[in-house]
Amino acid sequence: GAGVTRQGRLAAMPASPALGTMGPEDGIEAIVEAGLRVGYRHLDLAEIYSTGPAVGRALAASGVPRREVWLTSKLDGLPCGDYAEVKARVQAMLAKVHGEQGAGELGGEEGGHYFDLLLIHYPLPRGRDLATEDPATMSRAEDFEWFQSNIREAWKNMVHLHRDGLVERIGVSNFYSQHIEVLDALVRDLGEDGVPVFANQLFIDAAHPEKDLVEQLTRTGVAVLAYRPLAFMPNYVIVEEISGPVSEALAAAGEGLTALQPLVLEWLAARGITPVCSSANEAHLEGNLAACAKGTGMGGTADVPGGAPSPVFAAIEVLAATLQSSPAADMVAMIGAVDEYAQAFRQQMASGASGSS
Repeated sequence: GAGVTRQGRLAAMPASPALGTMGPEDGIEAIVEAGLRVGYRHLDLAEIYSTGPAVGRALAASGVPRREVWLTSKLDGLPCGDYAEVKARVQAMLAKVHGEQGAGELGGEEGGHYFDLLLIHYPLPRGRDLATEDPATMSRAEDFEWFQSNIREAWKNMVHLHRDGLVERIGVSNFYSQHIEVLDALVRDLGEDGVPVFANQLFIDAAHPEKDLVEQLTRTGVAVLAYRPLAFMPNYVIVEEISGPVSEALAAAGEGLTALQPLVLEWLAARGITPVCSSANEAHLEGNLAACAKGTGMGGTADVPGGAPSPVFAAIEVLAATLQSSPAADMVAMIGAVDEYAQAFRQQMASGASGSS
Protein backbone atom coordinates (compact mmCIF):
# COMPACT_ATOMS: atom_id res chain seq x y z
CA GLY A 1 0.00 0.00 0.00
CA ALA A 2 0.92 3.65 -0.32
CA GLY A 3 1.40 4.23 3.38
CA VAL A 4 3.83 1.40 4.00
CA THR A 5 7.40 2.44 4.70
CA ARG A 6 10.11 -0.08 3.94
CA GLN A 7 12.27 -1.28 6.78
CA GLY A 8 14.77 1.28 8.03
CA ARG A 9 13.38 4.23 6.05
CA LEU A 10 11.92 7.40 7.56
CA ALA A 11 8.23 7.02 8.35
CA ALA A 12 7.42 10.74 8.12
CA MET A 13 8.76 13.86 6.44
CA PRO A 14 10.77 15.91 8.95
CA ALA A 15 8.91 18.93 10.34
CA SER A 16 11.99 21.09 9.70
CA PRO A 17 12.56 23.14 6.52
CA ALA A 18 14.15 21.48 3.50
CA LEU A 19 17.62 22.65 2.54
CA GLY A 20 17.70 23.68 -1.14
CA THR A 21 20.66 22.39 -3.15
CA MET A 22 20.35 24.41 -6.36
CA GLY A 23 23.44 26.44 -7.16
CA PRO A 24 27.15 26.14 -7.92
CA GLU A 25 28.55 22.79 -6.88
CA ASP A 26 31.49 24.11 -4.85
CA GLY A 27 29.24 26.31 -2.72
CA ILE A 28 26.57 23.66 -2.15
CA GLU A 29 28.88 21.11 -0.55
CA ALA A 30 29.78 23.56 2.24
CA ILE A 31 26.15 24.64 2.67
CA VAL A 32 24.91 21.05 2.99
CA GLU A 33 27.70 20.20 5.44
CA ALA A 34 26.79 23.23 7.56
CA GLY A 35 23.07 22.46 7.25
CA LEU A 36 23.49 18.88 8.44
CA ARG A 37 25.72 20.10 11.26
CA VAL A 38 23.13 22.57 12.59
CA GLY A 39 20.29 20.07 12.33
CA TYR A 40 18.71 20.02 8.85
CA ARG A 41 17.44 16.54 8.02
CA HIS A 42 15.66 17.21 4.72
CA LEU A 43 17.57 17.94 1.50
CA ASP A 44 15.87 19.09 -1.72
CA LEU A 45 17.55 17.95 -4.97
CA ALA A 46 16.63 17.74 -8.65
CA GLU A 47 17.72 15.95 -11.80
CA ILE A 48 18.44 19.32 -13.43
CA TYR A 49 20.73 20.52 -10.61
CA SER A 50 24.40 19.66 -11.01
CA THR A 51 24.87 19.31 -7.26
CA GLY A 52 24.05 15.62 -6.61
CA PRO A 53 27.72 14.61 -6.11
CA ALA A 54 28.35 17.62 -3.82
CA VAL A 55 25.34 16.63 -1.70
CA GLY A 56 26.62 13.05 -1.58
CA ARG A 57 30.07 14.15 -0.41
CA ALA A 58 28.60 16.42 2.28
CA LEU A 59 26.28 13.63 3.45
CA ALA A 60 29.15 11.12 3.65
CA ALA A 61 31.38 13.60 5.51
CA SER A 62 28.64 14.54 7.97
CA GLY A 63 28.50 11.14 9.64
CA VAL A 64 24.69 11.42 9.72
CA PRO A 65 23.29 8.03 8.65
CA ARG A 66 21.45 8.09 5.30
CA ARG A 67 18.31 6.69 6.90
CA GLU A 68 18.05 9.77 9.15
CA VAL A 69 18.03 12.22 6.25
CA TRP A 70 14.98 12.76 4.04
CA LEU A 71 16.01 13.17 0.40
CA THR A 72 13.52 14.81 -1.94
CA SER A 73 14.37 14.93 -5.64
CA LYS A 74 12.59 16.01 -8.81
CA LEU A 75 12.48 14.39 -12.24
CA ASP A 76 12.94 16.76 -15.16
CA GLY A 77 9.45 17.11 -16.68
CA LEU A 78 6.80 14.41 -17.04
CA PRO A 79 8.45 10.96 -17.02
CA CYS A 80 6.49 9.54 -19.97
CA GLY A 81 7.68 6.85 -22.32
CA ASP A 82 9.54 3.66 -21.67
CA TYR A 83 9.69 2.74 -17.98
CA ALA A 84 13.16 1.18 -18.30
CA GLU A 85 14.51 4.56 -19.45
CA VAL A 86 12.80 6.43 -16.58
CA LYS A 87 14.15 3.89 -14.09
CA ALA A 88 17.68 4.29 -15.48
CA ARG A 89 17.42 8.07 -15.05
CA VAL A 90 16.41 7.71 -11.40
CA GLN A 91 19.18 5.17 -10.78
CA ALA A 92 21.66 7.66 -12.27
CA MET A 93 20.29 10.42 -9.98
CA LEU A 94 20.69 8.11 -6.97
CA ALA A 95 24.22 7.09 -8.01
CA LYS A 96 25.25 10.77 -8.14
CA VAL A 97 24.22 11.27 -4.53
CA HIS A 98 25.37 7.92 -3.19
CA GLY A 99 28.56 7.80 -5.24
CA GLU A 100 30.82 4.88 -4.55
CA GLN A 101 29.48 4.25 -1.05
CA GLY A 102 28.71 0.60 -0.56
CA ALA A 103 24.95 0.13 -0.69
CA GLY A 104 25.11 -1.71 2.62
CA GLU A 105 26.27 1.39 4.48
CA LEU A 106 23.21 3.33 3.44
CA GLY A 107 20.52 1.52 5.37
CA GLY A 108 17.17 0.87 3.72
CA GLU A 109 15.87 -2.34 2.26
CA GLU A 110 18.81 -4.61 1.55
CA GLY A 111 20.83 -1.40 1.65
CA GLY A 112 19.36 -0.15 -1.63
CA HIS A 113 19.68 3.45 -2.80
CA TYR A 114 16.40 5.35 -2.68
CA PHE A 115 14.77 8.78 -2.51
CA ASP A 116 12.31 9.39 0.31
CA LEU A 117 10.26 11.52 -2.08
CA LEU A 118 10.40 11.91 -5.86
CA LEU A 119 8.46 14.69 -7.57
CA ILE A 120 7.60 15.46 -11.19
CA HIS A 121 9.40 18.83 -11.45
CA TYR A 122 6.91 20.59 -13.75
CA PRO A 123 3.92 19.72 -15.98
CA LEU A 124 5.71 19.79 -19.35
CA PRO A 125 7.93 17.48 -21.43
CA ARG A 126 11.45 16.88 -20.17
CA GLY A 127 14.24 19.26 -21.14
CA ARG A 128 12.66 22.69 -20.68
CA ASP A 129 15.03 25.32 -19.33
CA LEU A 130 13.54 26.91 -16.21
CA ALA A 131 16.22 29.60 -16.14
CA THR A 132 16.56 31.08 -19.62
CA GLU A 133 13.54 29.98 -21.67
CA ASP A 134 10.68 32.42 -22.25
CA PRO A 135 8.00 31.54 -19.66
CA ALA A 136 5.29 32.58 -22.17
CA THR A 137 6.11 29.42 -24.15
CA MET A 138 5.04 27.31 -21.15
CA SER A 139 1.46 28.46 -20.61
CA ARG A 140 -0.14 27.85 -24.00
CA ALA A 141 -3.33 25.81 -24.42
CA GLU A 142 -1.35 23.11 -26.25
CA ASP A 143 0.97 22.77 -23.23
CA PHE A 144 -1.96 21.92 -20.98
CA GLU A 145 -3.46 19.62 -23.60
CA TRP A 146 -0.11 17.80 -23.88
CA PHE A 147 -0.14 17.44 -20.08
CA GLN A 148 -3.66 15.97 -20.14
CA SER A 149 -2.63 13.43 -22.78
CA ASN A 150 0.58 12.33 -21.06
CA ILE A 151 0.04 12.48 -17.32
CA ARG A 152 -1.42 8.95 -17.17
CA GLU A 153 1.67 7.28 -18.60
CA ALA A 154 3.94 9.52 -16.50
CA TRP A 155 2.12 8.76 -13.24
CA LYS A 156 2.10 5.02 -13.97
CA ASN A 157 5.89 5.24 -14.34
CA MET A 158 6.07 7.07 -10.98
CA VAL A 159 3.97 4.32 -9.37
CA HIS A 160 6.29 1.71 -10.91
CA LEU A 161 9.35 3.47 -9.39
CA HIS A 162 7.59 3.33 -6.03
CA ARG A 163 6.76 -0.38 -6.44
CA ASP A 164 10.38 -1.09 -7.36
CA GLY A 165 11.54 0.52 -4.11
CA LEU A 166 13.59 3.30 -5.75
CA VAL A 167 11.34 5.92 -4.21
CA GLU A 168 9.42 5.77 -0.97
CA ARG A 169 6.78 8.36 -1.94
CA ILE A 170 5.78 10.16 -5.14
CA GLY A 171 4.48 13.64 -5.81
CA VAL A 172 4.52 16.68 -8.05
CA SER A 173 5.84 20.23 -8.31
CA ASN A 174 4.37 23.28 -10.05
CA PHE A 175 1.00 21.53 -10.35
CA TYR A 176 -1.93 23.92 -9.87
CA SER A 177 -5.61 23.16 -9.30
CA GLN A 178 -6.25 22.36 -12.99
CA HIS A 179 -3.37 19.83 -12.99
CA ILE A 180 -4.37 18.37 -9.62
CA GLU A 181 -7.94 17.85 -10.81
CA VAL A 182 -6.71 15.75 -13.75
CA LEU A 183 -4.25 13.79 -11.58
CA ASP A 184 -6.75 13.13 -8.77
CA ALA A 185 -9.25 11.71 -11.26
CA LEU A 186 -6.49 9.56 -12.73
CA VAL A 187 -5.42 8.18 -9.31
CA ARG A 188 -9.06 7.30 -8.54
CA ASP A 189 -9.37 5.66 -11.94
CA LEU A 190 -6.23 3.57 -11.42
CA GLY A 191 -7.72 2.21 -8.17
CA GLU A 192 -5.52 -0.52 -6.74
CA ASP A 193 -2.88 0.25 -9.38
CA GLY A 194 -2.55 3.87 -8.30
CA VAL A 195 -0.56 5.58 -5.57
CA PRO A 196 -1.87 8.92 -4.30
CA VAL A 197 0.10 12.15 -4.56
CA PHE A 198 2.18 12.59 -1.39
CA ALA A 199 3.33 16.19 -1.93
CA ASN A 200 3.22 19.24 -4.19
CA GLN A 201 6.14 21.70 -4.22
CA LEU A 202 5.07 25.20 -5.26
CA PHE A 203 6.27 28.79 -5.44
CA ILE A 204 4.76 30.30 -2.28
CA ASP A 205 5.79 33.51 -0.57
CA ALA A 206 4.25 36.49 1.25
CA ALA A 207 2.82 38.05 -1.93
CA HIS A 208 1.75 34.70 -3.41
CA PRO A 209 0.39 32.74 -0.43
CA GLU A 210 -1.73 30.34 -2.59
CA LYS A 211 -4.33 30.11 0.18
CA ASP A 212 -7.04 28.25 -1.77
CA LEU A 213 -4.65 25.77 -3.34
CA VAL A 214 -2.86 25.04 -0.05
CA GLU A 215 -6.23 24.51 1.63
CA GLN A 216 -7.35 22.17 -1.16
CA LEU A 217 -4.12 20.15 -0.94
CA THR A 218 -4.06 20.00 2.86
CA ARG A 219 -7.69 18.91 2.95
CA THR A 220 -6.91 15.99 0.65
CA GLY A 221 -3.84 14.99 2.70
CA VAL A 222 -1.19 16.27 0.28
CA ALA A 223 1.94 17.75 1.91
CA VAL A 224 2.92 21.21 0.64
CA LEU A 225 6.50 22.42 0.13
CA ALA A 226 7.26 26.06 -0.70
CA TYR A 227 10.19 26.92 -2.97
CA ARG A 228 11.74 30.42 -3.20
CA PRO A 229 9.78 31.57 -0.11
CA LEU A 230 12.23 34.43 0.54
CA ALA A 231 13.57 35.20 -2.95
CA PHE A 232 11.65 38.45 -3.38
CA MET A 233 11.64 39.72 0.22
CA PRO A 234 14.16 42.51 -0.60
CA ASN A 235 11.72 43.72 -3.30
CA TYR A 236 8.72 43.65 -0.98
CA VAL A 237 10.24 45.69 1.83
CA ILE A 238 10.71 48.64 -0.52
CA VAL A 239 7.01 48.66 -1.50
CA GLU A 240 5.87 51.85 0.18
CA GLU A 241 2.40 50.59 1.14
CA ILE A 242 3.70 47.95 3.49
CA SER A 243 5.43 50.39 5.84
CA GLY A 244 2.37 51.61 7.78
CA PRO A 245 -0.02 48.72 8.61
CA VAL A 246 2.65 46.06 8.41
CA SER A 247 5.04 47.91 10.70
CA GLU A 248 2.23 48.38 13.23
CA ALA A 249 1.34 44.68 13.13
CA LEU A 250 5.01 43.75 13.47
CA ALA A 251 5.47 46.14 16.39
CA ALA A 252 2.61 44.32 18.13
CA ALA A 253 4.65 41.12 17.66
CA GLY A 254 7.76 42.87 19.01
CA GLU A 255 9.40 42.74 15.58
CA GLY A 256 10.43 45.15 12.82
CA LEU A 257 10.62 45.13 9.02
CA THR A 258 14.29 44.07 9.14
CA ALA A 259 13.38 40.69 10.64
CA LEU A 260 10.85 39.66 8.01
CA GLN A 261 12.64 36.65 6.53
CA PRO A 262 12.48 34.30 9.54
CA LEU A 263 8.95 35.54 10.29
CA VAL A 264 7.76 34.51 6.83
CA LEU A 265 9.26 31.04 7.40
CA GLU A 266 7.52 30.85 10.78
CA TRP A 267 4.22 31.83 9.10
CA LEU A 268 4.66 29.15 6.40
CA ALA A 269 5.47 26.47 8.99
CA ALA A 270 2.41 27.51 11.02
CA ARG A 271 0.34 26.93 7.86
CA GLY A 272 1.69 23.37 7.73
CA ILE A 273 3.96 24.17 4.78
CA THR A 274 7.59 22.97 4.50
CA PRO A 275 9.75 25.84 3.21
CA VAL A 276 12.69 25.03 0.94
CA CYS A 277 15.45 27.52 1.71
CA SER A 278 19.20 27.83 1.78
CA SER A 279 21.94 30.18 2.92
CA ALA A 280 25.72 30.30 2.78
CA ASN A 281 25.57 31.92 6.24
CA GLU A 282 25.49 29.36 9.06
CA ALA A 283 23.75 31.79 11.45
CA HIS A 284 20.96 32.24 8.87
CA LEU A 285 20.70 28.47 8.44
CA GLU A 286 20.22 28.13 12.20
CA GLY A 287 17.77 31.04 12.30
CA ASN A 288 15.66 29.50 9.52
CA LEU A 289 15.56 26.21 11.39
CA ALA A 290 14.53 27.92 14.63
CA ALA A 291 11.85 30.00 12.85
CA CYS A 292 10.25 26.89 11.34
CA ALA A 293 10.35 25.08 14.69
CA LYS A 294 8.52 28.03 16.23
CA GLY A 295 5.89 27.99 13.48
CA THR A 296 5.41 24.23 13.71
CA GLY A 297 5.02 24.68 17.47
CA MET A 298 1.98 26.86 16.81
CA GLY A 299 0.19 23.62 16.10
CA GLY A 300 0.35 23.76 12.33
CA THR A 301 -2.78 25.89 12.01
CA ALA A 302 -3.54 29.55 12.37
CA ASP A 303 -6.88 28.96 14.02
CA VAL A 304 -6.21 26.86 17.08
CA PRO A 305 -9.67 26.32 18.65
CA GLY A 306 -10.34 29.10 21.11
CA GLY A 307 -6.93 30.67 20.56
CA ALA A 308 -6.03 33.75 18.56
CA PRO A 309 -3.25 33.42 15.98
CA SER A 310 0.17 34.44 17.26
CA PRO A 311 1.13 38.12 16.76
CA VAL A 312 3.80 37.04 14.25
CA PHE A 313 1.28 35.04 12.23
CA ALA A 314 -1.16 37.98 12.32
CA ALA A 315 1.56 40.39 11.18
CA ILE A 316 2.56 38.27 8.18
CA GLU A 317 -1.12 37.86 7.29
CA VAL A 318 -1.31 41.69 7.18
CA LEU A 319 1.82 41.74 4.99
CA ALA A 320 0.33 39.15 2.61
CA ALA A 321 -3.03 40.96 2.42
CA THR A 322 -1.28 44.29 1.74
CA LEU A 323 0.96 42.84 -0.98
CA GLN A 324 -2.03 41.26 -2.71
CA SER A 325 -4.20 44.38 -2.87
CA SER A 326 -3.79 47.51 -4.96
CA PRO A 327 -1.62 49.58 -5.16
CA ALA A 328 1.05 47.31 -3.63
CA ALA A 329 0.06 44.37 -5.86
CA ASP A 330 0.54 46.50 -8.98
CA MET A 331 3.96 47.52 -7.73
CA VAL A 332 4.90 43.87 -7.06
CA ALA A 333 3.82 42.98 -10.61
CA MET A 334 5.64 45.98 -12.09
CA ILE A 335 8.98 45.12 -10.48
CA GLY A 336 8.53 41.49 -11.57
CA ALA A 337 8.71 40.10 -8.04
CA VAL A 338 7.25 36.73 -8.97
CA ASP A 339 8.62 33.41 -10.18
CA GLU A 340 7.70 33.70 -13.86
CA TYR A 341 7.83 29.97 -14.51
CA ALA A 342 5.48 29.24 -11.62
CA GLN A 343 3.20 31.93 -13.01
CA ALA A 344 3.27 30.29 -16.45
CA PHE A 345 2.35 26.85 -15.03
CA ARG A 346 -0.42 28.46 -12.98
CA GLN A 347 -1.83 30.02 -16.16
CA GLN A 348 -1.82 26.79 -18.21
CA MET A 349 -5.37 26.09 -19.38
CA ALA A 350 -7.06 24.08 -22.08
CA SER A 351 -8.19 26.18 -25.06
CA GLY A 352 -11.64 27.59 -24.43
CA ALA A 353 -11.27 27.21 -20.65
CA SER A 354 -11.49 30.44 -18.71
CA GLY A 355 -9.06 30.29 -15.83
CA SER A 356 -9.04 32.66 -12.92
CA SER A 357 -5.84 34.67 -12.81
